[in-house]
Amino acid sequence: MICAILLAVPESRTAHASPWTVPDDELAILTSLDFSFAEEEFILDGTRQDFPLNGRFLSTQFTTTLRYGFTEDFEGGMTLRPKMISYRADPVILPKETAQPTQNLVDFSSQQFGMGDVDLFARYQIVDAFVVVSTETRGQLPTGYQRPTGTSMDENSESSPVEDDATLGDGRAHLQQSLFAGTYIPSTRTFVRADAGYRLIFGGVGDQVRGGLKVGQNIMGTLIPFVSLRGGYTVYEGESVGQTAIARDPGVPSEAFEQSNIRREPLLLDRNYLKVTAGLIVPLEQSELQISYARIIDGVNIPTLNTVSMGLSTRLPDVTGESDR
Repeated sequence: MICAILLAVPESRTAHASPWTVPDDELAILTSLDFSFAEEEFILDGTRQDFPLNGRFLSTQFTTTLRYGFTEDFEGGMTLRPKMISYRADPVILPKETAQPTQNLVDFSSQQFGMGDVDLFARYQIVDAFVVVSTETRGQLPTGYQRPTGTSMDENSESSPVEDDATLGDGRAHLQQSLFAGTYIPSTRTFVRADAGYRLIFGGVGDQVRGGLKVGQNIMGTLIPFVSLRGGYTVYEGESVGQTAIARDPGVPSEAFEQSNIRREPLLLDRNYLKVTAGLIVPLEQSELQISYARIIDGVNIPTLNTVSMGLSTRLPDVTGESDR
């Protein structure tokens, strides 16, 4: 099956410093260019295996997040994600037992470009002490693409052609409520941030609980290395949207690949994942430069994505000149 489918001290409240909200009348602009690739996936039962037919998944995404402080404790914002995805695999003839087999050539390779999910969110800081606590409500809109149909065959025919499922997303609206907590320890110049939330996913997909932990160390005010762990777990199984095709042995080359090497499973859009990230933040005068590497190390129904990111966050204080500060 082809499952193609952000520290600093509270006083400065830099753009990456969740759970601290953006100060009153300040605009934070966060941009990130992400390159992702995968040659393996975690299939429906959690087994990790190669993509069949020498498959390779690539993705490029440019993420822009705008955060504006309406007051010292309340902010709103949005996130835009234009992206390009590409899946390449060796073509295969299915089935081969015909008079003109070349007419049955199946090529899973595909490429798509468009606007990914658009997020709208609001965050309120409810505790401002040694441990800062904020709450966030976030809505995600499935913008500009169709839901995946799945690497699938017709449900009533064993010999129907297999179709590709590389898309820009699952085409489902999300609503998530999260709680953020974090602290900065001046004596060691260490920050710690944790968050947990519940994601309500519409359209027959199982809801998720999500969370993460991020720890960073400020070194002489010039470098901030950090590590983080994030995960998402589906709390109940969603509805099947069709039939998906999974290779029994993904190592079989295209010239020997047979219809019998395919087994059918219900196509679900539910996904579990566990992702580890390591990176470096370079504080600048009014900006932060960030580079990071992330990998999905465990999951269900998701590629083992490797992601290299380069980001820049910029603060624009007193945007309207009407700040209460």
